[in-house]
Amino acid sequence: MRGATWRAVIAYALIAPVCALIGMTFGAVLRHATASIVAVVGLLFIVPLLFGGDRYKLLKEIGNYLPLHAAGRLGLNPNSHTDLGKYPGTITGSWIALAAWALVSVIVAVVLVRRRDV
Repeated sequence: MRGATWRAVIAYALIAPVCALIGMTFGAVLRHATASIVAVVGLLFIVPLLFGGDRYKLLKEIGNYLPLHAAGRLGLNPNSHTDLGKYPGTITGSWIALAAWALVSVIVAVVLVRRRDV
């Protein structure tokens, strides 16, 4: 397998645990199942719609670091003729974004659970 193929396989294998950690954090913060589900769906699927398009550079750059967009960027074939738009995310930035989402989610959940539930 080539490097791009391994990158895509690893990225798509990591996106499920990263989304689960984000969901765990919303569960710890909100403490209500329905609200947590709505918040996770909103963050993963609705919020990226606000950061699409190439008109404003800052909004597009923020959108590049949302979890599903970062994983999607890692899954692209570099030899394809896919148009990445005017302000594409970088591969390194996408790896950092996925790691940061996971790390921040774990830290927030652990701190909140230890402070409130002990």
